[in-house]
Amino acid sequence: MTQKSIRNDGIYVLRNDDMILVKRISLNPVTKLCTIKSDNSYYEAWEGLKPDKLDILGRVIWMGRNI
Repeated sequence: MTQKSIRNDGIYVLRNDDMILVKRISLNPVTKLCTIKSDNSYYEAWEGLKPDKLDILGRVIWMGRNI
């Protein structure tokens, strides 16, 4: 929860209104705009977002699950 800004592409926890979301965020190195994608193809991507307008709660650095 210490990384509250986007430094590299990765999975981040962010707040959108009253919802907490875990999304994959990538930063375009040329335009400095973000794209937010879900691993679930049911959800559409959000493109062309300014990073300073996102309410980032932290970056996911580890995930464990059953295989």
